[in-house]
Amino acid sequence: MKEEKEILSFKLGMNQKSIQKVQEKLDTLEKEKTIFQVELNRIGEEDYSKLCGKNVTNHYEILAGRYLILSLLGKGGYSEVYKAYDLEKCREVACKIHSFDNKWAESMKASYIKHALRENKTHRDMNHPRIVKQFDTVEIDNNSF
Repeated sequence: MKEEKEILSFKLGMNQKSIQKVQEKLDTLEKEKTIFQVELNRIGEEDYSKLCGKNVTNHYEILAGRYLILSLLGKGGYSEVYKAYDLEKCREVACKIHSFDNKWAESMKASYIKHALRENKTHRDMNHPRIVKQFDTVEIDNNSF
């Protein structure tokens, strides 16, 4: 009886270790799944982006004669962030492109521009090793900068 109890206790301990290992693997797979989904969404957004999408005629867009667009890093409601290469300073940079729709009322455009310029000034004035440094601001066209 005592021997059977020890065997069952041992088996129970082994099963608990197995369950723990399976749970750890499941947690790892969930994290990988999330990373994969984020990257899949980014790739889908990149396919339809204005500067490096599959419908862009000029495969390597250059902004302001200086910034070679390489890939889309992310997209928000009114802006897109691209990985780019600064041809003058020979360094990788991120280009945040703010855009608005022609259909917007002038008051909405003015409000958005005011917000974006305030963000621009705040970002330009920041100097911290953990915050991306802002180097430049350029106008792309009438609807984006």
